[in-house]
Amino acid sequence: MEHKLPFGEEASTRVIELAKKFDKETCEKWTEEIDTLLVFAGLFSAVVTAFAVASFVWLQLNEPDTTTQLLLQISYQIQTISPGVTMNISAIPPADFDSPIDHTIARRVNALWFSSLSLSVIAALISILCKQWVRAYALTSNLDALKAFSIRQMRYEGLITYGVPATISSISIFLEISVVLFFIGLVSFTWSFDRLVAFPVLILASLTGLFLLATTITPSIQYIYVALRRSFEPLPTQCAWKSPQSWLVLRF
Repeated sequence: MEHKLPFGEEASTRVIELAKKFDKETCEKWTEEIDTLLVFAGLFSAVVTAFAVASFVWLQLNEPDTTTQLLLQISYQIQTISPGVTMNISAIPPADFDSPIDHTIARRVNALWFSSLSLSVIAALISILCKQWVRAYALTSNLDALKAFSIRQMRYEGLITYGVPATISSISIFLEISVVLFFIGLVSFTWSFDRLVAFPVLILASLTGLFLLATTITPSIQYIYVALRRSFEPLPTQCAWKSPQSWLVLRF
């Protein structure tokens, strides 16, 4: 059975129909992915914010301001100095502003949690920008088929040239790094405060990290294994753990 290829105006109409179908499916996929990541970024930012606000107080408790310290010293002198007694200023006990954990650990935990929060907010901002770019790309015009296809192709080449697909893929990477930083800070805090509480958190965080690492590097390991064999028979079952971070590892 023979099939005649379209030509002329029919060919232009067929090409633009296929391009519209491709663009619709691609934009819907991108929009769905961005919406999902945007919701996760919002919820996760709220969680990290609650921890960050509570932990920031530890830094303030460990570093009392000079005015407060001087007022406490004056108050101590008024209460202890009597006639004929020389007051030793160095003997004045320092104010007790200790936080629940060591100052160094408090600084480390705050650095990790605020970095995690920053990455989560950055991911949300990139998500909003990407939605705007995808919306602008999907705009249609009432031109004839040939002109409409030319405009569509110009927009598509712009998306690829300026790395819009790669930018959309980077959103999930930012969020994953944010989650890892949050877990590191959580383990560091619980370990210094109560190791009995820290052990379950450490185990869960370690298992999560190992799972993320395994799903990231396994596709690259399989690719290297097949390349070194230099044989395609029999082929191993293709790894389904494809993700932006696994593609990034494979490229390097």
